[in-house]
Amino acid sequence: MPFKEGVISKEALKLESIYDAVDKVSISKNDAIKIIGRTKLERLVDRGLIRVEKSSSNNQHAKWKCNASDVLRNIENYDYGTDF
Repeated sequence: MPFKEGVISKEALKLESIYDAVDKVSISKNDAIKIIGRTKLERLVDRGLIRVEKSSSNNQHAKWKCNASDVLRNIENYDYGTDF
């Protein structure tokens, strides 16, 4: 677990449980882009921080399946302002 022992809040434990639960779940590249953005997704995949399975074809249009836990772990806070 990435939290310091003795400093773990209930919310942090729940969040870690969610990450563990979706670790075996894959989402499409398009869905991952909706969550964290295209540039960030590609950068994190290149750095090995998001696990990706590409379809067996070796063409540039191969479909990606991204690990949902990795994508969720890399969400950053976004200031939505007061527009909604």
